[in-house]
Amino acid sequence: MKGLRASGEPKKEAAAKELQLYEEGFAQAADETHRFYALTSLVESAADTGQVGRAEETARELLDLAPSFPKDWNYGNALFHANYALAKVALSKDDFSQAAQLLVKASETPGSPQLDSFGPKMELATTMLKLGERLAVAEYLKNCSKFWKNDMGRCQEWLKRIENGETIEFDKTDIFKKFGKAK
Repeated sequence: MKGLRASGEPKKEAAAKELQLYEEGFAQAADETHRFYALTSLVESAADTGQVGRAEETARELLDLAPSFPKDWNYGNALFHANYALAKVALSKDDFSQAAQLLVKASETPGSPQLDSFGPKMELATTMLKLGERLAVAEYLKNCSKFWKNDMGRCQEWLKRIENGETIEFDKTDIFKKFGKAK
C-alpha cells in the first residue's frame, strides 16, 4: 500500500486513498489475528492523514489487542505505530509533553522484522527536536538503537549531534546521504 504515496498524486490525496483501502481491509478482518494486522496498518495511515479521532481510536484498540500477541512478528510494529500515532495526536493538540512521552514509549518496542531492518519513523523526532524536546529525542534514539540492527551508526552519530546542540532533520542528514537513503 505504501506504493500509493510514490505516485504523482499529491501526498494527502494518496494517503487518503491508502486509508480508505486499510479501512476496507479492516472491515473484512475475519478474526482477532487479522484485526491485529489490519489495525497496525490502519493506525499508521490514520495518523499520516491527520484524522486525529480515527488515529486515537485505532491506536487505543491496537494497544488493547496487542497483549494477546506478544510472540507475533507484528507485536513490535503494533506497539511502535500505536504509540507513534498517539504522539502525533498529542502534538496536534499542542500537548508537547505528552507527545514527547509517547514518542519515547513508541521506541520501547522489542522491535520487529521491519523496524529491525528499516528502522523507525523519524519525522516526529525531527519535529520534537525543533520544539526543544532534546532529552525525549535522545531517549528515542537510544531505545531505537537497541532494535535497529541496520542503523549503520546513525543513532550514535545523531546522539552526538544532539549533544552538540544541533537540530537535525533526520531524513535529510548527511549520514542518510552517506548511506544512500536521503529523500
